[in-house]
This record gives sequence, structure tokens and C-alpha cells, in this order.
Amino acid sequence: MFESLGKTILNFLIQRRLIFNKQLENDVAEFWQKTTFLIKQAISNEQIRLLPDKVTSNEGRVDSTGLTTREKKLIMATIAPVVGDPDRFAKPFLIRLIMPIEIRDSFRAFRGKTIQEIERNPYTSRRAFELGKAILVQFQQIVQNLFDPPALFDLIQRIARFHISINIVDPQLYKMLADAVLGYLSESFDPSVVTPEVTTAWTKLLATINTAIISEINSVLAK
Repeated sequence: MFESLGKTILNFLIQRRLIFNKQLENDVAEFWQKTTFLIKQAISNEQIRLLPDKVTSNEGRVDSTGLTTREKKLIMATIAPVVGDPDRFAKPFLIRLIMPIEIRDSFRAFRGKTIQEIERNPYTSRRAFELGKAILVQFQQIVQNLFDPPALFDLIQRIARFHISINIVDPQLYKMLADAVLGYLSESFDPSVVTPEVTTAWTKLLATINTAIISEINSVLAK
């Protein structure tokens, strides 16, 4: 909604010749991108603020995901601004994930390269954007299925089998990826958003994902 509004405003300004060069057009577009993110983050903050301080019996119930209803809501609220704008966040998200050299070297396109080399090279920079976007889409699907455990675990199983097909099977890599996701959240959001309670919720979700992925990998490789 906010993105389409921004494009409408930008087109209006261009048509009225209030924007008369490409640099000014880019500046306005960047300003609106930042404004959109701040609005989404403010909405996310408000959603978290409105969650009741006291956990009801239903909200405190843990299902097969290992998460309570409240924790699921916290996860959905914190990640919404990022997965809602993958074109903007895909590359920085992926770059944060591949900071550890072990993770970087598990991708053929990035093997043996520094972060600076990846960002400077047009091919690897584009590849980082594409992979980041694909991972954000997967996170979006995971979050959308938090209240449907069978669908969630079916999705994770399919993700695991894809990782097997590209030979990403080392359990330690998944632990590093979980740490990188937590690092990205803490570095990208205000501390009022990524509270200890939110961090705990994400830690539990990532542990659930990793346990299911590693279990599937071990099952397939044992055959």
C-alpha cells in the first residue's frame, strides 16, 4: 500500500514538472523508501505495544512449533516491515547472513571472496540480492504458517530437501545462520522492538527450524 502510494506521488510530481532531473527523482524515491520503512516499523512497534503484558492461558499454550501464541505474534510483528519490502532489504539481509566465511563459502558464487568483493562485483552483488530475496520469501512463508504447524513443517521439510540438493548439510552452518538472523534483527531494529522477549521468540523459532531441517537432512542422507 505505502509503496504504491509513493509511486503515485512521485509520478504526480514528475508530471507537474516539480521534479526536473534524475538525481532529484532518485532522492525523492529514496526518501519515500525510508519513510515507508519507518511507518511500517512504527506500525510494528504499535502492534507489539498493544499485545497484553499478561499472557492469557491460550496465549501461553505451546504447540508443536515450540512457540506460544504471543511469541508467534511477536515474530510476525517484528519481521513484517522486512518481508513486506524484499526489494529493499534482500541484499543487506543476505550480506549479513554470509558474514561468516563458512556460510559464504557454502555458496559457489561467493566462495573465496570477501564481502567487499561481493558487493563491488556486479554479478555477485546481483546474486546476493536474488538469494536474499529468495530467503526473505521463505521466511515470509514460514511466518505465515506459524499457526498451521503441519503446513509449517511440510514447508521446512521442502526447504531441507532443497538444501540437500545444493549440498548445504553441515549442522553447524544452520547454527551460524540462526545467529546471523538474530544479529540482523538486533542491528536493524530499535531496541524497543527487538526486546528480550522478541529475541527469545526468534531464538525458539530458529531452533525449531534448524532441528526440523537437520532431522530431515539426517533422514535423507541415512537412506
